[in-house]
Amino acid sequence: MRLAPQAGGVLAAVALALGLAAVPVPAHAAPINCDEAALVAAIDAANLAGGGTIDLAANCVYTLDTVVPPVGGTGPNGLPVIGENITVNGSNSVIERSTAPGTPKFRIFEVGGTDGALTLNGVVLRNGNPTDLGSEDGGAILVNSGRVLAVGNSVVSGNTAQEGGAIASYSGSSTTISSSRLHGNAAFFGGGAFYTVGDSTIRSTTLWDNEANHGGAVHSLGTLLVQSSIVRSNSALEAGGGVYTAGTGTIRGSSVRNNTAGAGGGLFHLVGSLTVNTSDIGGNTADQEGGGVRNGDTLSINSSTLSANKVTGSGSQGGGLYNHAGTATLTRSVVVSNSAVLEAGGVYENAGSTVSLVSSLVAGNAPNNCRPPGSVPGCIN
Repeated sequence: MRLAPQAGGVLAAVALALGLAAVPVPAHAAPINCDEAALVAAIDAANLAGGGTIDLAANCVYTLDTVVPPVGGTGPNGLPVIGENITVNGSNSVIERSTAPGTPKFRIFEVGGTDGALTLNGVVLRNGNPTDLGSEDGGAILVNSGRVLAVGNSVVSGNTAQEGGAIASYSGSSTTISSSRLHGNAAFFGGGAFYTVGDSTIRSTTLWDNEANHGGAVHSLGTLLVQSSIVRSNSALEAGGGVYTAGTGTIRGSSVRNNTAGAGGGLFHLVGSLTVNTSDIGGNTADQEGGGVRNGDTLSINSSTLSANKVTGSGSQGGGLYNHAGTATLTRSVVVSNSAVLEAGGVYENAGSTVSLVSSLVAGNAPNNCRPPGSVPGCIN
């Protein structure tokens, strides 16, 4: 942990000669030792000091093999709960739960306390798993209500939990993930990589090869922004192979490709509003409804492309977009080369819902572009 030693030597002498009070001068702090005990001690010290910065040893693998007490209602942790504003800087540094036989189950970080805020830079987190039964959230990181997390230039992989295989953020929390990679994580229920009920931003980040029941990569019940990011090759058993939203969501300047799910291969929107701007939704697959997107409330797609998505189950509809309920408005967008088994390779408008095309093209979809016939003004079959 960084310390600010008292000024001494020449600087102190100069200060005395000028009649000035000696002022503490920060010195470059040496990274902590490359072992579990040193990392635990550094976090304890930072919490006690009201916050601080911890520099990890470069190219070090910090392997955790014990649960740090006490174990609260959120489940076991491998490191002390972050209760203050703490920054952890790494340089190709890894923090992992041991893979040795007999290692107890635990997540790596929990952000809690009264003022918990965690910033991670240049760190790899892997193999976190808080329970055998999948009853705890946040395989690598859990952010409690009202707490703050910022992850930058980091990798979170191979973690498992009930919700949020890599990261789970509760109501009222604030989470920012930037310039990072989340891959190979799994959740028993929602959010293979990330589950959030708070205010969350994912920017310039790649999420791939994650899996869950809902939201193969991301499951959001709060406010979500995905910007300049790639969501690819994730899977959900039921809904939202790439991203599942039930709140307020924005996908901007991003690519959602080659994801799979029972419904909503790329995106599954249940309730609230979802806006997709200047994004590519392509090559996704669903069994029944919405190879690209399945909408249940208010959807706005602007200057975006839905292409080469498909639904493959018997009687499936809406290869590009399945509008189950509510309104979907496509503006200056393209829906091309999508496919369905039964009908509406491009756009399917369910009874009672509305799809509007504004300066948009729906063409080249199989076996037809839109269904039911005449339901989508401006769509030519």
